[in-house]
Amino acid sequence: MHRDKHTSANMTATSVTDASDASLADLPLLLHDIARAYRKRCDRELRTRIPQMTSMRAALLARLESGPSACQAQLARSLGVTQMTLVRLLDGAERLGWVMRQRVVGDRRAWTVCLTTAGRQCLTAVHSSQSVVLNQLGTGFEAARWTKLIGVLNELRQKLA
Repeated sequence: MHRDKHTSANMTATSVTDASDASLADLPLLLHDIARAYRKRCDRELRTRIPQMTSMRAALLARLESGPSACQAQLARSLGVTQMTLVRLLDGAERLGWVMRQRVVGDRRAWTVCLTTAGRQCLTAVHSSQSVVLNQLGTGFEAARWTKLIGVLNELRQKLA
């Protein structure tokens, strides 16, 4: 389907001056493919250090790094998963000794989740693995290009929020 950049309600003339309609239409799939490839590369690097680690488990540990979660529902939303998926994720991380669930005082249905010492040690390995992958990605790119890319992606994220 051909979109006329002059009549499209979602695009202004200034939003298409640097990119063709075709490249804008390809953006969602491109972002999806990049995210999938990045997770796959990170998973591979993580598993060389911690065989049971996945990018989703790493994301869980990273979300808990700043302190216990307010509640599991909030944690599920921040990870972009259903509560059922989060429970399975937490079950596995708890079995591995990386997280601990604690009841919320005064609410017998609510639980907070926090990192254990072993979870913090895993998180250190996660950060190292991510650095390795990012350094591999950055090879051959000037810092100014990365700065511009990060700026554009942050603007997109803000517009979608």
